[in-house]
Formats: sequence, C-alpha cells, structure tokens
Amino acid sequence: MPDDVRESAAADASASVPGGVVGAGTGPDQDREIPPARSRRRPLLVLLVGLVFLFTPALAYAVGVRATEIENRRLTSFPSVSEGWQFFPELSTWATDHLPLRDRAVAANTRLSETVFGEPPQYGGPATGEGGPAGAGPVAPQPGGEQAPDRVFPQVLQGEDGWLFFGADFSGACEPERPLDETLAGLERFGEAVRRAGKTYVFTVAPDKSTMNPDKLPESYVGDDCAPEAKQAFWDRMRERPPLGYVDLKDELARVQEQDGVNLWRPGDTHWAQRGAAVYAQRLAEGLDPALWRTTRLVETGPVRMKADLAAQLGTPREDEVPGWRVERDGVTVTELSESRLRSTTTGAPLHTPPTLVLGDSFTQNARPSLAPLFADARILHPAVAAADPDGLVAAVLSADTVVLEIVERSVVSGEVPLVDEGFLAALEAAVAAGGAPSPPAGS
Repeated sequence: MPDDVRESAAADASASVPGGVVGAGTGPDQDREIPPARSRRRPLLVLLVGLVFLFTPALAYAVGVRATEIENRRLTSFPSVSEGWQFFPELSTWATDHLPLRDRAVAANTRLSETVFGEPPQYGGPATGEGGPAGAGPVAPQPGGEQAPDRVFPQVLQGEDGWLFFGADFSGACEPERPLDETLAGLERFGEAVRRAGKTYVFTVAPDKSTMNPDKLPESYVGDDCAPEAKQAFWDRMRERPPLGYVDLKDELARVQEQDGVNLWRPGDTHWAQRGAAVYAQRLAEGLDPALWRTTRLVETGPVRMKADLAAQLGTPREDEVPGWRVERDGVTVTELSESRLRSTTTGAPLHTPPTLVLGDSFTQNARPSLAPLFADARILHPAVAAADPDGLVAAVLSADTVVLEIVERSVVSGEVPLVDEGFLAALEAAVAAGGAPSPPAGS
C-alpha cells in the first residue's frame, strides 16, 4: 500500500474511534480505545447526584424542614389501612405531598422549563377544578378512524402582563364530565326540592377569571378551539332560561369592572379581589332582601397584598397588590368569621336573621369578610359535601330557613357538581316528601 494511502487510512481509523485515541503498537490490541479520565468519572458523578436526590429530603426533615401547602388545596392526609388496596396509591400521594423541599423543587422545575422551553411545566394530566379532576379524556377521533392524541391542559396557563389562569377553566369546558343540560336539570331539581321544603332559595354562579378577563389570555392555548364556545353557550343559556332562584352575578361584575376601569380579579390568583367579592355580597343581599344593601356602604381601604394561589402552584409564590375594600354597616358587629360560620349582631342596620346555609366553594370562602356583616347566623358548607356526606347535607338543608348556593362557572360547565348526582337528589327529595326535618348534623 502506498505511504500516502496508508497514512490516510490510519487517520480515518483514528477519527472513527470514540475519543480519537488509539492504542500504540501492533497486534489485536492495536485499535482498543483508552477511556479518557473524565469518562471514568461520569458514573461517580451520576451516583453522587442520585444520592443527593434521594437523601436531601430526609436530611431536610431531620433538621426540621416540613412540607407546606403550595397548591390551592390542603396537604393530603395519611390514608387508612381500612381502605384496602386503595391505601397504596393514596399513600404515594401522601408521600409526594409531604416531601420536604417539594416547593423548592417545583420552583426550580418551573424556572428550568420557562428558561429552556419558554413555558411553564405541564404536570402530566388535566387540571383539577373545585370538585376534582376536570374532564380527562381524549379529543374526538380524527378523520379516517385514527385516534387523536390526548389534550394536555396545563395546570396553570400563563397569560399577558404576568396574569395566570387556572387550567380547569379550559379543560372542563372542552371535556365535560356530563352534558350541560343534565347538570342544569339537576340544579333545577335541587332548587325545587329546597323550595318545596319551604326554604328561601338563592342561586348564583361565580364567573371564571378567564371569562371576565379574556384580554389577558395568550393569543393561543390548549383549548382555545373549544373552551370559549362552550363557556359562551353556558352564559347564553343562563340568560335565556335562568334556573330557579338564580341571581346574575356576571353582568354586574362586568359593569363595575368597566365603570371603575379596574380588573376585579387578582393577576396571580384564580379568585376575585375584594371589590369583586363585594359585588357578590351585594347581589346576594339584593336577592335575599333589598333592605340589606340599602343600609350598606363600601369603603376603599388602600392597597392590600394577597397571596397568589396560581403562582404558588407554579412553585413561584408571590403576592398580588390589589385595591382593598371593606363592607360597612352601621351598628353591625361581626362576632364570628370562620371557614364554616358567619355571625353578626346589630344595633342599627338590619341583618338577615333566618338560620342560613351557604353552600359555596372557594369563591365564597374568599368573600367571607364581605358576607359576614349581612347575616345573624350563616353556616358555610362546600357543595362537594353532597358526595362526601349526603345524609349530613340533607339534614343541613332541611335545618336551615334560607339556602344559598354559589358554584364557580368551571364546575357547572364541566358537570363537576355532586349536588346533581342522582343519589343525593333522590335522598333530598325523599326527605322533603316525608315532611320531617332530621336533626342537624354534629357541629352545626
């Protein structure tokens, strides 16, 4: 072989060997690769990273670091062995929730995803709403019989100007658990049963943040081809055929928002700010007794800072600064303001005195300071109690003289309303037909 050809072949062989290093000499070991020192160090580095990942939470726990609530829910409680095989998946959920430094890991993951991909992370499944998982499932099959891939709705959607939106606003509208007609028919049955029992009944719907602030949504997002249409169809239906006891809240919120030139929702949170909560209190008071609001005034208290739940879900906790408002009523003193009870006394402005049950979700919880000065005694329960303790909720309804129902838009549109489950409605209707109000449940 000519020298120039031999040299060229040797060069090609050297280039083809990983690391570009070929053993010297002749014989069978001539082409054996000599591993670089850095390659030998890689397994040690991987092992070190793995040990840090596995043991850092344990060390953090040992020195007193505890998991905190970083989402719009409480930490999962330890499961009971009486739950059978369900104990094991629930144990996994509990362990994940209570992992020390989880908030730091979520924050780091969010920063990495936004830096590399330009968007927040998607945590594997559909977003969850007020009552649980929001309509998971595949989209419609594609032409030709091919199954379209599952939609993956982000838990939190990033909008314009730092605004964040709850993914369940869109997943529930695009992939509802039950048809809207069925949900609204069930709510009608609930209202009719309450009225047959001789109760005063008021029903309202808290609009989604995405409904009230569409200008803050991004130009495109998962569900933009189906959510706006489904949400508009819902509000058209509520306007054309309002359910029994319905008090509209959306139009008044829109009027105040346009008149004042301010947004009534919090940029980093799924709930309304204090001014929006006051509108809810006003519409509820007008639905119960117009005299209640005629003796009420709103006082602006200056900027307030409020924790932002959607930002916390992204692992980037922050506070929103929003205008502060307070409901004032002459002579009224709030004596109890808790998650489950509102009580006030008065020497001046009238109160709603009949024993009241307020079935409301987190929007009602956020509005408690504005609602409390209206009631002598109001008990608060979440509508999801219909699934967890149907008999207790039937007893609570029949023990009240006034029943108020508030549900957020996304729950109604998605069909995630345990109140309309056949089992609960049948139990309520049977109790009303029997004509006897059972004893109030414990703690009432």
